[in-house]
Amino acid sequence: EHSWERVQTLGTYAVGEMLYMHLFSMRPDAMALFPSDVRRRYHDLLADGSVDEADIPDMLESPALKRLFSKVLNAVGCTVAGLHDMSKLVPMLLKLGMRHIHYGVEEEHWPVLGEALDLTLKDLLMDAYTTEVRLAWTTVYGFMSSIMIEGLRRAREEEARARAAMEEQVSLPSLPENAATGAVANSETASTHSVVAH
Repeated sequence: EHSWERVQTLGTYAVGEMLYMHLFSMRPDAMALFPSDVRRRYHDLLADGSVDEADIPDMLESPALKRLFSKVLNAVGCTVAGLHDMSKLVPMLLKLGMRHIHYGVEEEHWPVLGEALDLTLKDLLMDAYTTEVRLAWTTVYGFMSSIMIEGLRRAREEEARARAAMEEQVSLPSLPENAATGAVANSETASTHSVVAH
């Protein structure tokens, strides 16, 4: 797919920055999903770990955000270009979606990111962003995001089942303390009567 080659030529970091700029302009509240501790996880993977994410006053300049969004682009772009093994991609996306339960991500964030990706590619490819090219990217993104959303739903279902099981254990009736001591006292009384009777 020539559109993916073009993205790679410009660099996924640069295009990733365009992507999150569009996302945050559409949904400024999405910035709260990327606090410095989350960005630090991606920053630690950078070759140059000389700058602490907490020391970057403007998060839009974050090297970690560029890395994170370049990874999003890479995943979608490689799929558009047919470079992913689909049998491995689906389980990987499900697991990734399940992990998003810990990131505060809601299902509604995926379509917004899809719109931001659409705007980014339109700005980037201009006339080359034909109806056919757009359809390829939106179809692939829709497919990938639907699997991740399914993963998120599964994680929430598992969490709800685990919570229900814990609540059930907590609410199980237990013998009152005096009932247990009463049983001991009754058995002792019975033993005494037995001895006296003999």
